[in-house]
Amino acid sequence: VGKTTIAAALARQLPGRVSVMDLDCANPVLHIALGVGHRLHNDLPGYHIAPIPWARGEVASLAMLTGAGGIIRQSSDHRTALIVDFIRALAWQPSDYMVIDTAPALSQENEALLRELDPEVVIVAEPGPLAAEGLIRTALFLKTVGARVLGVLGNRGLDATDAAEGLGVEFLGVVPVSANGQVKVPDITSFRARRLDEPGWDVKVKRWAVKQGLEAWLSVQ
Repeated sequence: VGKTTIAAALARQLPGRVSVMDLDCANPVLHIALGVGHRLHNDLPGYHIAPIPWARGEVASLAMLTGAGGIIRQSSDHRTALIVDFIRALAWQPSDYMVIDTAPALSQENEALLRELDPEVVIVAEPGPLAAEGLIRTALFLKTVGARVLGVLGNRGLDATDAAEGLGVEFLGVVPVSANGQVKVPDITSFRARRLDEPGWDVKVKRWAVKQGLEAWLSVQ
């Protein structure tokens, strides 16, 4: 189960009408996970792009620009400008929710997205020896850009309660290991997002980092 699979499952499970946007410039395939296939050309007059209907609402993907599975190979500055222009060109119908899939990197493109849309961010925690370091990097990045964080979701059966507490955010639940390809995401609609700007947040995160044995990593940050 990966980030895109979780985004697709979340889009299917949220109530009401759901818009979906895939801004993963390395591998934009969320539309395929939603059953849209390759039907991605839907231009409107002028500089506007109409998202494509799917079963629960509409979907727009950078694959509209690159083709399915395509990669935007320009420099980071060019990719950022392209993504912002793409976001602004989309002509959405009203919806109850929007699910956005992004590239995993803590990138200039993601910073531009967060500043442009100010979405509520779900941090997906992966099991593994580098999980804690990745979570801290992500949290520091989100604090720097002033993002609103909904909480941490534990992927592949990972109980991320301790990580969420260490980062000062909500624990949203666990995405269990799927034996049959069916992914169930916990209900996250009752949680409220907040910015990571409360007094003492940095101290709390440093304490959790030390608890995870990351003293050496902290010393070079």
